[in-house]
Amino acid sequence: MTFRELLLQLVFPWMLMSISLYYGLVTVVKLLLALDLATLTSWDKFNEAWFGNFWVYMGPVSKEGAEAWVRPLLEGRVRQGDICQTVQHPVEGTVLEIGAGSGMWMDVLAQVTASSGKATKVYGVEPNPISAAALRRKVDELGMQGRYEVLPYGIEDLQAKADMQPGSVDCIVTVQCLCSIPEPDKNIRLLYEYLKPGGRWYVYEHVKAEEGLLVPAYQRFSNFFWTFFMGSCSMCRSTRSSILSVGSWRAVDLERRVDEGPLSVIPHTMGTLQKA
Repeated sequence: MTFRELLLQLVFPWMLMSISLYYGLVTVVKLLLALDLATLTSWDKFNEAWFGNFWVYMGPVSKEGAEAWVRPLLEGRVRQGDICQTVQHPVEGTVLEIGAGSGMWMDVLAQVTASSGKATKVYGVEPNPISAAALRRKVDELGMQGRYEVLPYGIEDLQAKADMQPGSVDCIVTVQCLCSIPEPDKNIRLLYEYLKPGGRWYVYEHVKAEEGLLVPAYQRFSNFFWTFFMGSCSMCRSTRSSILSVGSWRAVDLERRVDEGPLSVIPHTMGTLQKA
């Protein structure tokens, strides 16, 4: 890694936090102009508005940086943290997309599931009301009515509000969302329970840095500010360990991206797991 690349690694989290701060200020101005004092004076409501506005912008930017990896993952072309040409088990059947945001991966899911030749229904879980509204617009824009259903609440409410039953899901897709879900161990276990035996979980997540001393320490320092400016997101979650320990797996292929070395401040784990 060159000095320039290392410097970019170090400042990248702060660049994202700066963008978030800008959208926080934009949200304040919008609410003042709308005389929406109820949202301005409620931290929870303001947070929803702030990060809803932020992710309408940040979603496409995030997608541009990750699509080269996420598309092959959903197509079933990722092995040991790298991309290959052989297709094995693309996303299909009854699919739960967690943290669907404003629909940044909907077009990729539509293309991948259409190419599989099998009937597919995708349920997009997105509790943020601004993002859920954008997600519904994306359904109409892409003509996904009947194939993509928006579930505007959290994982903990899927059974009560969507009548989602344990053991009913063929595939789960989590792309850069497990870093921000509340009570991660509890909700990861709930997701595991929704998978059918033999069902597959497709993972692309940024995770805790664990190699050496300096990078993990710098990540923990950055995370002190990150958790405020990036909503409920954490840079330091041991997501891979949480998923592996949640239950029995028939097959596990969940590794660090091959292009990310030990100096990566925001490393990613990616791959698939198949439930026993």
